[in-house]
Amino acid sequence: MYDQLYRLLILNKELNIPGIGNFSVNRKHAGSDFVEKLIYPPVYSITLQKDNGTLTQNFISSLAESLNIPDKEAIAGFNDFVFNIKQKLLAGEAVEWNGVGTLTMSGSGTIRLQAAEVPVIDKPVIAQKMIREHAEHSVLVGEKEHTSTEMTGILSQQETKKINWWMVPLIIGLLLLLLIIWQFFVSDWKLSGASNRQRIIPGKQVPSFVIPQ
Repeated sequence: MYDQLYRLLILNKELNIPGIGNFSVNRKHAGSDFVEKLIYPPVYSITLQKDNGTLTQNFISSLAESLNIPDKEAIAGFNDFVFNIKQKLLAGEAVEWNGVGTLTMSGSGTIRLQAAEVPVIDKPVIAQKMIREHAEHSVLVGEKEHTSTEMTGILSQQETKKINWWMVPLIIGLLLLLLIIWQFFVSDWKLSGASNRQRIIPGKQVPSFVIPQ
């Protein structure tokens, strides 16, 4: 009977035994070790809480099926199983249940469980960070959502605009510098070449009045 009830406990994650209590399988989440780069599997433990529940037809059918006996025989066998456990506990004996733990009764009549260590079948796995350079994901910018590809294009355009604003005055300055160098070159590198060398010839002065003869 112990083995069959243990299988039902593990399968259903809980087992209610009227007069004893409610056994529950609790799952502790997987742990991680960043230093060793390992992820540990979940850890399970069994607890006992006081519960005066009753047998359900689903439980009786499952137990009868596992024992391969009719439902009535399963009920009778289960009642005998519970009665024997309670008699041992009332007598001050400890009841060992393989895979579940040790049942004892305190002086006040409370049944306690010293849970057995549930074996961990899975082994730790190595966890390494994967870097996907071109993986696309969503990015929330203000109230709008963009993809990482769209944001890369937007930032590239902004960067291009930041770079281009000073190129215009730079180009104009270079052109002026080349013009000045060319001017000195054609004038044999003399400072006078940078000035206006055209001679100014004054025009013939016309009298503003005529003296009568």
